[in-house]
Amino acid sequence: MIGTCLFFQLAVVWLQTQGGPRRVMVAEMLIAFSGLKPGVDAMRVAAGAELGEHMAVDPMMELTLTKSVELFSESIPGKL
Repeated sequence: MIGTCLFFQLAVVWLQTQGGPRRVMVAEMLIAFSGLKPGVDAMRVAAGAELGEHMAVDPMMELTLTKSVELFSESIPGKL
């Protein structure tokens, strides 16, 4: 479950930052590895962060994607 969640969160980070600098991608992946991604995304939405030049989607959509990934991966045991 945790591996699936981490894999999909890293995929979202890669899609979000693939056009930007590598250091931004690495920083975002470290945030995902640390488990702070949902909190950081919520903080960005609450602060009103806008779509950056290297981003594929706005912060609200990224938060929605991240939460969807969590719901999917954490509900796997309930499906069995």
